[in-house]
Amino acid sequence: MTKNYLLAFFPFICFGQNLVSNPDFENVKFCPKGIGQLKDNVVDWSLPNSGTSDVFSECGKGEALVPKNVFGFQEAKSGANYAGIYAYVSVGAREYIQGKLEHSLEADKIYKISFWVSLSEISDYAVDGFGFLFSENEIKLKSGGVLSPSEVKKANPGFVQIVAVGNGAFLSDKSNWTLVEATFKASGRERFFSIGNFRTNTETTKKLIQKQTDLTSYYYIDLVEITAFTEDTAFEIPSKEKLEIDKSYTLPVSFEFDSAKITPEAESKLEEIIAYLESHPDIKLRLSGHTDNVGSEDYNRKISLKRVQSVAHYLVSKNVESQRIQTFGFGESQPIDDNATDVGRAKNRRVEFVLFQ
Repeated sequence: MTKNYLLAFFPFICFGQNLVSNPDFENVKFCPKGIGQLKDNVVDWSLPNSGTSDVFSECGKGEALVPKNVFGFQEAKSGANYAGIYAYVSVGAREYIQGKLEHSLEADKIYKISFWVSLSEISDYAVDGFGFLFSENEIKLKSGGVLSPSEVKKANPGFVQIVAVGNGAFLSDKSNWTLVEATFKASGRERFFSIGNFRTNTETTKKLIQKQTDLTSYYYIDLVEITAFTEDTAFEIPSKEKLEIDKSYTLPVSFEFDSAKITPEAESKLEEIIAYLESHPDIKLRLSGHTDNVGSEDYNRKISLKRVQSVAHYLVSKNVESQRIQTFGFGESQPIDDNATDVGRAKNRRVEFVLFQ
């Protein structure tokens, strides 16, 4: 069968091969028979502290089963397994998971971090984001509390960097998986990474969902990805095929400095997206706005939100239902290029989108 393609030639930002080994926790040495069995079981994953992080599986038993387990009910996002950690505990304890990259990242290259989370049913609190702690060496600490860069460096000398990961809102969905992501520039010394909440209880921004006795926040985690930024010159949308669901794309819309106005040229480039949404009424759209680093952080966060709202308003004016569109503004916090050049700053003034169900 012949496929018909709508071709629009403009810069298109995409990301390459996943560099995380065993990204969806499918490769295990044995089926978990209870909680606390991620360590020494999930291939290429370990624990950076003395926590007892979990792996759940369709082949698991009792407390560690998928979809029904001791923390609630959730199907796997990918495959048959997922991990689980405490992101907040009232007494200050923390759990983390530590992954291994296929190879060290390349210096000065832009990468995207992403993974999926779901708040467990037993949780009292939702938090507003996670951290990725990159390290040159594998971390093996004996403490069970919050990991800080200073503590890690003291016990394990070498490169350490934390990248904040979120989607601009409290991660409170207990029924569905939520994508969290960020972009960052690599130093070239990243070889391992740890996922969790690296903020103290006082520093953690949290939202009370329900009040029980333990006052905790426990999340399921699945499909961890770290991919390198690439740039193509053509953006191809198959007219009768779906774009990939749950994949991040950059809209072909650019903004002048200090402006949130969409140009007529940009409006014409949005028509392919509008046509896709019209032909797939069950699909929703998440828009994320980003800026360069000119101006204050607060101002940049506000104008990034105005930019995605401008795109959303245009889509609504073309009969895309407003309830199908989510908007977030991240300001200057997630650059994809160097803000030291005009070209780099122009690339950083962007709107990204994710299609989801």
